[in-house]
Amino acid sequence: MTTSRAAAAATLAAAVLTLAMAWPVVMSPASRIFGTELDGRHHDPFTVMRQFEHGPPPFPYRQPLVDDVGGIVARVTGPVAAFNLLVLITFPLTVLTTFLLARYLGLSHAGSMLAGFAFAFAPPHLAHAAYHPHIAQTQWIPLYLLALWAVAERVTAGRLACWALAAVALALSNWYAAFICAVLTPVALVKRGQTPFSKRGLSPFRKWGLSPFFFGALAFPAADLARYGAQWFAYGLPAADHVLWGAGVRSFWDARGMTGAIVEQQVSVSWALAGLAVYGVRTRRRYWPLALVALVAAWCSLAPPPGTHPWWIPSTWLYPVLPMFRAYARFAFVTHLMVALLAGVGLMRLLERGPDGYGDRRRTVLAFGLLLVAAFEYAPLPARARDVLPTAAHRWIADRADPGRVLDCVSPGLDNAHVGWLMQREITSLPASLPSCHEQQAASRAATLGYRYAIVRHGTAPSELPAGFVLVRDFPDAAVYDIVAPVAPATVSAIEGFHALERDSSQFWRWMSAEGRWSLQAPSPKDATLELQLSSFERPRRLAVSLNAQELAVLEVDTVPGWYRLPGVRLERGRHVMDFRALEAASPALPPDSRELSIRLHDWRWR
Repeated sequence: MTTSRAAAAATLAAAVLTLAMAWPVVMSPASRIFGTELDGRHHDPFTVMRQFEHGPPPFPYRQPLVDDVGGIVARVTGPVAAFNLLVLITFPLTVLTTFLLARYLGLSHAGSMLAGFAFAFAPPHLAHAAYHPHIAQTQWIPLYLLALWAVAERVTAGRLACWALAAVALALSNWYAAFICAVLTPVALVKRGQTPFSKRGLSPFRKWGLSPFFFGALAFPAADLARYGAQWFAYGLPAADHVLWGAGVRSFWDARGMTGAIVEQQVSVSWALAGLAVYGVRTRRRYWPLALVALVAAWCSLAPPPGTHPWWIPSTWLYPVLPMFRAYARFAFVTHLMVALLAGVGLMRLLERGPDGYGDRRRTVLAFGLLLVAAFEYAPLPARARDVLPTAAHRWIADRADPGRVLDCVSPGLDNAHVGWLMQREITSLPASLPSCHEQQAASRAATLGYRYAIVRHGTAPSELPAGFVLVRDFPDAAVYDIVAPVAPATVSAIEGFHALERDSSQFWRWMSAEGRWSLQAPSPKDATLELQLSSFERPRRLAVSLNAQELAVLEVDTVPGWYRLPGVRLERGRHVMDFRALEAASPALPPDSRELSIRLHDWRWR
């Protein structure tokens, strides 16, 4: 079989495997995206999708071979499908470019195919494909090295042009890959007898002060190097999405405080491929420079111990030059590429035929055994996909014709910033005026703010909601509630001077010390009467209540909870302030509680 036909066959096989791996995405490309959420829901993929629809970010954040190409594709397919296409196509393209690089290095067709599949479906690629479409563009790394080594072998105008184009494509698709390859280029040139790092290294940049001048505004904190660098033992652990060991590995990283950075730790190298690689280097010593590149890349990927900057960790002296790069664990991509190539050498050696035209049966059995182990270690199947929406409750709401305004009972954050855009519905996270759906009078306050439904995610708060929420649909990950509480004349938008909300199995309450204050927001002019459910601490106490600095009443509050009505008032549209003042001094709570307590607010209602 010719190289071109073998390359086409490898690419086709990779495409078939990719389709099988992402079959749910293929069936629903506009509502599902590829990958497993190893580390929870991040905003990165959804931010990129939204940029596909509304335009790419400005330079230097713009990476045209992803951002601009995605925008063009999105005009035809929509932003979610465009995102999926740009991510999934990286798998067969990476197989193709790695296969071509392996063939250039003299590997057999079988060895080149192994190298292509081992690199394309390696844990770091699978992990980043779920979150970072730019980092997933791994097809350019083998192409760059192929062009670089071709120029190092023989300098011609054509080869120089190809190398320049490969370098430009690398940079325009992924700044991180360009940075990584730039750092490792001197080491890679050892392959062709060139000079490695000079003794001066990168010191001129530091001497001339180019780093702060050009890159200071883009810098990340130096403390991030410890968090987003690779731990040395991560290379030997299974992937966090492995079908058998994934849950245990995720728990291991969570226990080490890596929540939010687990994706960067997905650098695990297959033990079977590592064995093939060692065998390849031992039997074909001319490939030792690939092992050197692999080791240097792994060294560059390591995280410094927290709070320290040892000289022997490369990120310590690379960071001051280019402080916009913090995720040094991504150097592991080159480590995986070199291991894949060397594993291909090892496979080629095991399958070599002797002078009689036959191979050694024991070596053949060993080769296929190691391939099976490697396939199990990396395990790209079963299918990997997830809904673009956070929960099944969000999907249920999105599929309804006109559900009205929806309250998502989670705090605002980047991870939920694009949910409304993805749903094409008016849905918001908790506003400042309602910090929790488990607040007192939460349903009435939500209704007054104009919400029709509420989504409560399981495991994020107590299971029982206050009165006024009626369960509509319950899903394994969240529930949808109808808000049936009446609209109040005003909503309590802020509570000051009261301690944090407390609860038992049947009620909520807040303790006040000496004074408290409510901020009220009235949506329209209305006459209103407020009733308060109160009790006092230790003994009966008097409570003075004022509205907009005008005293309304002095309430005689007993130690037993009871309802107290305030005089009716006219609330004009806008903001109002209600003050509460205990006329007797607050008393110290029972130890170990160190608070001063006077009045307990159980509930309220408008008439």
